[in-house]
Amino acid sequence: LGINPEIALDEIYTNLSWKNYIAGPEIDDHYPPIPGTIWIFGLGILETPCYLKFQDRPNGVVFWISVHEAKYSLNFPYL
Repeated sequence: LGINPEIALDEIYTNLSWKNYIAGPEIDDHYPPIPGTIWIFGLGILETPCYLKFQDRPNGVVFWISVHEAKYSLNFPYL
């Protein structure tokens, strides 16, 4: 997206809610796998539709994994 992480974090912190849910929980597909389930959300960041991945780790920490520009339409099952 060409933005610094602080801008993305501000958008996530301010605007992300359960309504942005897309998918999850999913099993981590990294090798070796990292314990914890993956959750996917969609959010407009600076007017760009994006999907975000978070991991719910066993120690109770929710870890922001990535943000990517959406190449396809985002499907929000709870809207």
